Amino acid sequence: MNEADQRMSNQPAPTWHVYIVCCKDNSYYTGITTDLVRRMEEHNSAKKGARYTRTRRPIELVYFEKAASRSIATRREQQIKKLPLTSKKQLIKTCPPAHCLFKKSPDLL
Repeated sequence: MNEADQRMSNQPAPTWHVYIVCCKDNSYYTGITTDLVRRMEEHNSAKKGARYTRTRRPIELVYFEKAASRSIATRREQQIKKLPLTSKKQLIKTCPPAHCLFKKSPDLL
């Protein structure tokens, strides 16, 4: 279902997230999702993980932020991907500890 269809339906719009994971080779991967927990599991185990992360497992979530829509999340993902490594590391320092996510804290998701 696209964003226009969701606006016309009674279903609430999904919450989009932009995230950064650190791979076992200490490289970073940036992506978007509506379900951070599921996506981390996919990156670490399923064939649905990104091609980049499949050979760099295990991955660890190091940063995430909410986005109001898929288009906003995609634009932010591209902004982050263009950042120099030092700026990405600074951004990662601003994130609450990733272990909070896995407690399903409603204020973070």
